[in-house]
Amino acid sequence: MDNCVYLLLGAFLLAGSGSDAFTSTFFNRSNRAGYYRPRSTEINFNLLAKKTPLQTGYTYRTLYFDQKVDHFGFAQDQTFKNRSLAASAPIWQFTGITPCNAFYDVTTATWARASETCVANANKGYSTLEQIGADAAGLKFISSTFRLCDALTSMADVETFKGFLSDMYVDFAMVDYPYPASFLADLPAWPIKEACKPLLAPLSGKALLEALSQVTNLYFNYTGAAKCVNWKGDGGTPALGYLGWDYQSCTEMVMPMCSNGTGMFYKMDWDFQVYSDNCFKQFGVRPRKDWIKDYYWGTDLSSASNIIF
Repeated sequence: MDNCVYLLLGAFLLAGSGSDAFTSTFFNRSNRAGYYRPRSTEINFNLLAKKTPLQTGYTYRTLYFDQKVDHFGFAQDQTFKNRSLAASAPIWQFTGITPCNAFYDVTTATWARASETCVANANKGYSTLEQIGADAAGLKFISSTFRLCDALTSMADVETFKGFLSDMYVDFAMVDYPYPASFLADLPAWPIKEACKPLLAPLSGKALLEALSQVTNLYFNYTGAAKCVNWKGDGGTPALGYLGWDYQSCTEMVMPMCSNGTGMFYKMDWDFQVYSDNCFKQFGVRPRKDWIKDYYWGTDLSSASNIIF
C-alpha cells in the first residue's frame, strides 16, 4: 500500500463561520469531509474505516483558507508508513462517554498549575460581579473598569458577561503556548502565567474586578490597539466562527459540558432538553444526541491505529 496519512479534521476547524443559512447547510461532518480540491500529488488518502482509496493529492479548503494537508511533511518523512493526525479532535467528548464536567476540570487544572490563588480569585469574580452589578452605579463601574464597548445595563447583561469571562478562560488554556502566538489573539509566551500575575494575592470587591480587568486587557488588547472590549456576539474573536460551531453542535456534535461551580467556572448544569430548546430557538433545528457515537463508533477505535493526538 502506498504511504498514507489519515487526517481527522477537528470539529472546530470544520465548522467555519456559517453566517447565513446557506453556508450552515454544509456544516455537517459528512459534507465537510468531502470538501477538498486538487492541489498537489505528494500523498494518497484512504478512508480511515474501509481503507477505500480517495483521489490523490488534495488540499483542505474552507471558506477562509486553503491548507496543504501534508503541511507536517509526512510524505517526505518515511519513519512511519501509515499515520493519522487528530487536530482539535475531542473524539470522546460526547453523551455517555465522558463526564460533562471533564472539560472544565481540565481547563481549571491548566490555570492551577500557574497559581491556585489565581483560580480562587477568578471563581470569586463571578459572585463579585453579581454583587457589584446589582445597581446602576455598579454596572457603570464594571463597564468602565473592563473598558467594555457596550455598557452593562442589567443583571441579564452581567450573566452574559460572566459567560464571556468563562469562555475567555477556556481560550487562554487552549493557547497556553511556551512562545508568543496569535492563533486566537495576540498573546505572550505562557499567557496564563502572565494573566495570573495580578491575581496572585487574595482579592475581593472592586479591587478584584480591577485585577480581572487586567486579564481581559491582556487577552483582548495585548498589542494596545483595541479601544474597548467587545463582550457581545462572537466574544471578541470573530475569526473562530462561533456561529458555525454553535450550529454544528446543535445538530450532530452534542458535547455535554457542566461545572459544579468550583475552579475557573461558575455553576453550569447540563440539561439536554434545555439545550435542544435553545438550539431550536436559535437555528430552528434540534440536536441528535447520539448520532456522532453511532456514526463514528464512539470509543471503538479498533480499526484505527497510529493516530497522533
